[in-house]
Amino acid sequence: MCVKGFQGDSLSDPDSILACAKHFVGYGAAEGGRDYDTTEITDNTLHNVYLPAFASAVEAGVATLMTAFNDLGGTPTSSASKLINGWLREGNGFDGMIVSDWGSIADLEYFGVTKDGAGAAKKALLAGIDMAMTNEAYEDHLAQLVENDPKLMEAIDLATSRVLEAKFKVGLFENPYVDPDRHKTILRHPDHVAQALDLAEQSIVMLKNDNQVLPLRDKAYKVAVIGPHAHSKRQHLGSWCLDGKTGDVTSIAEGISNLVKNVEVLTEHATFSDEMVECANSADVVVLCVGESQRRNGEARNIAELTLPPGQEELIEAIGETGKPLIVVQCTGRPIPSPMTERYADALLQAWQSRTETGTAVARLLFGEVSPSGKLPMTVPRSTGQIPMYYARKPIGKMRGFPEYRPYKDSLETPLYPFGFGLSYSQFEFGDVTLSYAMVAPNEDQQVLVTVTNLGSVVARETVQCYIRRKVASTTRPVKELKAFKKVTLKPAESIQVALTLTPESLAYYGAEECFTNDAGEIDVFIGNDSNAPLSATFTIQG
Repeated sequence: MCVKGFQGDSLSDPDSILACAKHFVGYGAAEGGRDYDTTEITDNTLHNVYLPAFASAVEAGVATLMTAFNDLGGTPTSSASKLINGWLREGNGFDGMIVSDWGSIADLEYFGVTKDGAGAAKKALLAGIDMAMTNEAYEDHLAQLVENDPKLMEAIDLATSRVLEAKFKVGLFENPYVDPDRHKTILRHPDHVAQALDLAEQSIVMLKNDNQVLPLRDKAYKVAVIGPHAHSKRQHLGSWCLDGKTGDVTSIAEGISNLVKNVEVLTEHATFSDEMVECANSADVVVLCVGESQRRNGEARNIAELTLPPGQEELIEAIGETGKPLIVVQCTGRPIPSPMTERYADALLQAWQSRTETGTAVARLLFGEVSPSGKLPMTVPRSTGQIPMYYARKPIGKMRGFPEYRPYKDSLETPLYPFGFGLSYSQFEFGDVTLSYAMVAPNEDQQVLVTVTNLGSVVARETVQCYIRRKVASTTRPVKELKAFKKVTLKPAESIQVALTLTPESLAYYGAEECFTNDAGEIDVFIGNDSNAPLSATFTIQG
């Protein structure tokens, strides 16, 4: 979908741009959570977890791909010929342009796999990188390399042809210049603003709503909108935003003030002070906006402890001690567990960095103009020590013989919030799950059917999630894997039958034979609205 969104129906269309799949590959598994650090990924995990996303992008027609900074098991990815020329081009038929990340070719010398910059340029070229993002490698060394070894001209011709083909496809030769005035009719177009608002509303996740404190009502009472991000604007644009305008952003305080007319909005400046606590004391309900600035989020802005910035836990505690109904809005680029939020907050919205319409989206969700529908795209740990934390885990050893075993002596092993989780202002009932077939051949689809009913009194969206577990395989398999999902919108008391398809490709796994197989055996199916979905059905793949 992202590839289609960027590239459209035709790359030559003036509204289309080349999509780039990145970072190839394993960049997100850096040791210690340190950007650019080494990664150690087994062949099994590489093929089952990391490479399938790139295979899907290639299948969707992605035009370009970017290699990563990291060393992968001893081979820097920007010189990994077996992955680039082998798996990507020969194995998956990718014929587009490959570009290095910023300086990743020169890093080959730094990593010690070549003795100098010329060697780095040669190694990257022969590995299949068509274009260097910066001039420190190819521009500085390729001419001399070809003079010393004319056979390299064949690799340069091939790389050049791919770069030129990409430019031809996108129409740069026919239309090399843009209309300098076009942005005046595009930026902040009402249709775009409306879509940005809808996307923000769908992405924000409601994680807590104790005692149904939300939604708030537009009535004659006082709401304190306080905290370090009550008036933030630049933060909501995120770290990788070089030309965004803070003037286009609606802050959370502004969003609430603009939306509700009968509510008196009380506020204070961002500094934690006694005035802020007194503001909370003067209100009927508190909306406390916490989180990280754009300068603490993003590339090369790692933190060793997964905690809110200094002082914010104390702030949440101080406001919580007022005893007023407390709604915490967390504005971060990553989910951060907050002990004081868990102790004191009646409600928690994970608002991320939702761009220009953050304030309006948060206000509309808080006051029930729309029901929350966002779902967590990752697992939220209870503490830093639980990392890596993800739902698709393998079975834990010793659990068979020692049921009283606990992975931690000082903490629960379960996440604070599971993958796929997100609350709504409605309640949904999942009916009995039925399968199209009790047994399927390895090359046949399986269809999973479930009836979903909106038991609440408001129109709401729900994401129906289908997980599987392969009971027996040639290698260990995760206890659950998300294989299909569908978002549906239901009116109060409305029911709908949702059909989810499990294809042979989605059921296959990379096993002991070092290839993908959809071998015979039983498959458990779990249907629900997060990764804690219960066992719903079982079918068999025939031998």
